[in-house]
Amino acid sequence: MIETPRLRLHRWDDRHREAFATMHADPEVMADYGGPINGSESSEKFERYVAAQRDHRVSRWAVENLDGAFLGYAGVMPRLSKDHPLGAHFELGSGLYAMLGGMATRLKAPRQRSDMLFMKLARVKSCHTQAGTTNDHRPSWLSSI
Repeated sequence: MIETPRLRLHRWDDRHREAFATMHADPEVMADYGGPINGSESSEKFERYVAAQRDHRVSRWAVENLDGAFLGYAGVMPRLSKDHPLGAHFELGSGLYAMLGGMATRLKAPRQRSDMLFMKLARVKSCHTQAGTTNDHRPSWLSSI
């Protein structure tokens, strides 16, 4: 477990399964993912996360607030199939939501921040020879993330 002043990141456990399925069944939460998924699809996804933690020691984490309420997931997921268009790789992703008056709503800010990070890293990778440095010898792009 990793604990911050506001959140806890946990390894997946059966106690997360029901809230994970509830999150995936909500049309508002799943709007950016093509709509809700049913219970068996959610269960398959849950089992993939558990298997990745067990087999590769890396996976998305279950995210909770300090009261133990499930808020979603975030982290790195191994995609090791050579048949994937990108080949074997690791994928950064999150699915976070908040319960507001009994209604789930998707929290988009973490995804927007990760999209911004990927854009910055892609720009740096494609232009790495032109990157400047700050006074402490870090790449200048790093100070803006």
